Amino acid sequence: MNIKQSCSLKKGLTLIELIVAIAVFGLFFYGLFAALQTSLALIAQGKIKTTANALATERIEKVRSIDYGSLGTYVQNNDSLDSQYCPTYDPDTYNCVEGSPAGPIAQSEQLSLNNIEFTINTLIDHIDDPADGLAGSDGNGVLNDYKIVEVVITWTSKNGPDSIRLTSQVSPEGIETNSANCQEDYGVDCGSLRVNVYDSNGNPVPNLDVLITNDSIAPAISQPGTTDVNGRRLLSTLPQASGYEVFVNINSADLNGNGLADDLDNSDYGYARTYNTGETWTFNDNPATLISPNPDKLTVESGLITSITFIVDLTSDVALTAYEESRKEDVSVELNNYSNYILNRAVDNGGVLELADDPGGGKYFRGFASLSDIATNDTLLNWLWFEFDTINETSTEYVRARFYDNSASPAALIPDSELAGNSSGFTSSDIVDLSGLDTSIYNELYIRFELRGDTVNTPGLVSSSLYALVEGAPINNARLRLYGEKSPGYKSDEPEKQIAKYDMIIATDATGEMTAENLESDTYKARWRPRSGYSPIQTCPKAEGTFTLNPDEDLSIDSLWRDDSSAFDTLTVKVMAADGSTVYPGVTLSLDGDVLPRVGVTDPCGQHTFGDIVEGTHDLELSGPGITATTVSVTINDGWNEYVYSP
Repeated sequence: MNIKQSCSLKKGLTLIELIVAIAVFGLFFYGLFAALQTSLALIAQGKIKTTANALATERIEKVRSIDYGSLGTYVQNNDSLDSQYCPTYDPDTYNCVEGSPAGPIAQSEQLSLNNIEFTINTLIDHIDDPADGLAGSDGNGVLNDYKIVEVVITWTSKNGPDSIRLTSQVSPEGIETNSANCQEDYGVDCGSLRVNVYDSNGNPVPNLDVLITNDSIAPAISQPGTTDVNGRRLLSTLPQASGYEVFVNINSADLNGNGLADDLDNSDYGYARTYNTGETWTFNDNPATLISPNPDKLTVESGLITSITFIVDLTSDVALTAYEESRKEDVSVELNNYSNYILNRAVDNGGVLELADDPGGGKYFRGFASLSDIATNDTLLNWLWFEFDTINETSTEYVRARFYDNSASPAALIPDSELAGNSSGFTSSDIVDLSGLDTSIYNELYIRFELRGDTVNTPGLVSSSLYALVEGAPINNARLRLYGEKSPGYKSDEPEKQIAKYDMIIATDATGEMTAENLESDTYKARWRPRSGYSPIQTCPKAEGTFTLNPDEDLSIDSLWRDDSSAFDTLTVKVMAADGSTVYPGVTLSLDGDVLPRVGVTDPCGQHTFGDIVEGTHDLELSGPGITATTVSVTINDGWNEYVYSP
């Protein structure tokens, strides 16, 4: 017996050791496999970067092998210039758009190697060395002291987009010379163009793309670059000519039919540009031909520096919302269906909730009926009131109702500090004001009825009524026209009227919302477009006025609309000066005429709309900042009503 036990024990230990060994080896080989996969991915990524480095180094060496005076760039394809195309640089035929300085290096090229698409971007630019003075203070009057070469290789692999950047400085042999050869290429001398970019506070804006073009000369010029730490972009080897265009933070090909920028190079900032006489500026309503552009195309003169300053700020977003006015929602149906309840010693007796029979005889002395997750069908704005009816109540046989926090676990009684009288329980003679409950916490309600009897008699719960204020339906395709004060010039057919730089229509979608992104700071006017079957009754900022959109600001334009066929009666209260010059936000309004007074607070535009109000004459109490507490009488007729109170 002892021998068998000993053998069995040895066999059991051997099996456990085998399982443990298999698990250990499995974990080891799994880790080894994962490490191998990671190593292979790193090796592949390293090979791609090695290839990219080789391409960048090759491009730098190619650049340095070119004679200094001929070192520059050209644009292979520019659709905005009659689709001129040059597969190779040919300065003699002038069929290429040239950089400044111009030369045989393409500004952008595509190359495929080992199934990876590489983009090679090359920027060659003149640098005015501060050592001998800048711009007009240059000691020898030559602003192109040396050239800087920047090569950026970009690609996308399985690991996502990646890039490398190499820079090199190329200096001329001997003394500084005007390497642009303007006389040789254009028959004129060179001048300089300086672009200054600041925000509205006067701070320089660095690292914004600046494109300088001129297609009125041959060869045409297209030279990209970026603003420096001082918000400046300086080109010092441009041929003397008129017709220079400047685009800040956009490419000239990125302008849509509205004269707006489709593709901002830096979406955090707006855009700026020069404009052209005769340019068509397309409105949402009517196109306009531009005259007296501001700023106009520029002229570069020999030996002089032409300077232009642009104000470019951080962009902002405008969110638009459009809904019908609020309305009351009756949640009573759910409350009066006793099959929804959890019953404890209570029973549904033909539509009346009573104490159940006690198997020991008579009725239970005490019973409960609980219903959780009481919610509205539409978006809840505020709970309004609750009441219930009973039968067979006495001083000792009664029904009490209490509300609980359903988000707690277990559900906790809502304290009296948030719902006065809740701990004692509400009676059938109470109208329970629920409007003070925080809907962010109590977006659903939990109610518990307590029934007390005397084992012979039982009170009965006949019905309950619960009302809430809910958000109106979303308005699809509510269109708001926004147009600002900034202008590129005047209309050719109406020379006294300016063209708005920004003139657009924002339309809500099926959710009643829409956001316009990357809008430039400006003072805007807003006008609602006609909407079949609906009328706007409240909007903030007010559609009949103007508002200022500040840099880097998210603004919401909220509106309420009325269905022209609505059977509800509505009151919009505006608290403002008689001429509308001063509005009073944050004013508390209390309107009677319902089971309990309806309470609201004026928005930042001094407005509030009471939706689904009982027709008749009612008292309106007003109190809050900037006004003396008062009570006024308002008459609500059929349909939409407006009352303006001027303190």
